[in-house]
Amino acid sequence: PVAMIVRTASTHIRFGNFEYLCHNDKKNLLPELVDHVIEEYFPEYVELENKNELFFEAVVKKTAELIAAWQSVGFAHGVMNTDNMSILGETFDFGPFGFLDDYDPGFICNQSDNQGRYAFNNQPSIGLWNCHALAAALKDHIEIERTKEIINGYEGVFYTELTKLFRAKLGLYKEEKEDLKLVEEFLTLIKNNKKDYTNSFRELSENKLSFEDEEGKAWFARYEKRLSKENIEEKKQKNLMMKSNPKYILRNYLAQEAIEAAQQGDFSVLNKLLEVLKNPFIKNKKYNEFSKAPPEWGKKLEISCSS
Repeated sequence: PVAMIVRTASTHIRFGNFEYLCHNDKKNLLPELVDHVIEEYFPEYVELENKNELFFEAVVKKTAELIAAWQSVGFAHGVMNTDNMSILGETFDFGPFGFLDDYDPGFICNQSDNQGRYAFNNQPSIGLWNCHALAAALKDHIEIERTKEIINGYEGVFYTELTKLFRAKLGLYKEEKEDLKLVEEFLTLIKNNKKDYTNSFRELSENKLSFEDEEGKAWFARYEKRLSKENIEEKKQKNLMMKSNPKYILRNYLAQEAIEAAQQGDFSVLNKLLEVLKNPFIKNKKYNEFSKAPPEWGKKLEISCSS
């Protein structure tokens, strides 16, 4: 049995296209590619004198924000080489991807990634590395000092976006300087207690999460103190959390069960899974089975680029 997969994306131009021209004696074609991308996807820059640097700055910003989004929902891409990074900062070309089950920052979803280069906690730095690679390909078309400034801004964009996303996951509207620390403490708690990443945030949204140890209770006390500074209705706060913490994700074991059923001619599991994932933030009692943490065998699935 076989399947045909059609990939759709706003564009299939990626960082690697620029590198290819740069490293294969085709540098003379780079201005044409840059102009095409700007005209097609960044038309607001076409008439500007510094259009190339504005284009590069937009790509760096979009990449930082994309990876912040990945980190916030526990998504591991698996193969973040420059050929798999969209010039528009969109998620595509993910083969051995995986969502976190038990919170493990060093999670590796690609069985061929023996060194952990693309481990979950390495994704932000790899995103920056890829931006450096793109900068190198464009070095003759953007002033070097400006390139450095843009690259140096990546970390600030990433952490600003990540903090914003995590505030929403905790139901926080205001900005407080200690918010990221509160998030880090929560992540440490669920790591030490071997709790499911997605379900922990969702259960926090639904007032169903609890810790038995003193450290956990102390964190909840700090969290409630922080919530008291918000001065908003509890319903509004809960709505923000529900919109920011998915109830359902595509866990690898769910995909495996759908595949095994399909191989026997039963596509009902696949179709049901597709329906669930259309509305990942909306709880539906019919689909309770899809929100459960995976069984032990489901945590040990090894995925390759051809899976």
